[in-house]
Amino acid sequence: MTLERKGFESALKRVSYLAERKQKVVKILWELEATQATLYTEATDIGDAVDSVLMKSVTSNSENISIGLKYHYLY
Repeated sequence: MTLERKGFESALKRVSYLAERKQKVVKILWELEATQATLYTEATDIGDAVDSVLMKSVTSNSENISIGLKYHYLY
């Protein structure tokens, strides 16, 4: 998969503002058929944040990939 770095960073910053202060986890769903990466997080007090970034798939595999990690590892 390839995606625009600046667009991904912007989406990550927007979503990470609502990430729980203790866990700071952002989940990323790589949707290969839809050619987009969806970033989301849940904040108990405030609500949820969701943002998507377009990407190019370089594989013929159509299985979605999901990962959750602390957002500061991606900066």
